[in-house]
Amino acid sequence: MTRTAKSTPTQRPEGFTLIELLVVIVIIATLAGVALPVYSLVQETARKRQTEAAAQNLRNSIKQYHLQYSLYPLEPGEQGRDTAVEQPLETDQFLLDILLGVDEELNPRKMPFGEWRDAGKSQTNGLVYSGGGESGELVDSWGGRFFIAVDGDNDNKVDNPDKENSTTKTLRQTILVWSAGPDGDPATWDDNVKTW
Repeated sequence: MTRTAKSTPTQRPEGFTLIELLVVIVIIATLAGVALPVYSLVQETARKRQTEAAAQNLRNSIKQYHLQYSLYPLEPGEQGRDTAVEQPLETDQFLLDILLGVDEELNPRKMPFGEWRDAGKSQTNGLVYSGGGESGELVDSWGGRFFIAVDGDNDNKVDNPDKENSTTKTLRQTILVWSAGPDGDPATWDDNVKTW
């Protein structure tokens, strides 16, 4: 009796081969390489939009203060003249105390001007409170202060802080607000966020 050998089908081991795994890894790496720059761009655009909104809110708050008191939120010795563009106001505690109604001398009615969000743990895009007090500093989406120039002499114009990139020496505005942007340097105007 002769036995014939039965051929049994070869069974493929379960799982993926090395080549299949490499193909999947290459596909995932390619998708991540495309998605990460797009995500970063979306994040940066959102930060700029939030900073623009905060700058406009600050500008409107200063306008409201000016309408209420016929003064800008400046130190008494600074009233009656433009704030120098070389030494602009900053959103430090002094200014915020006035706008939030904490400073009774320069805001005797204790009226809050503007609505501000708490920066929280991120310490960006909102109020950073100091010492657990009622006031603090207003910061942009990158944690830097805003800069402000006002028409203190009421001639309806302010010197243009961006003199290098503009032919216009003065702007027909009463309040200018800007942020130093992502690089934190107010002198580099390419990335600054401004209200004019």
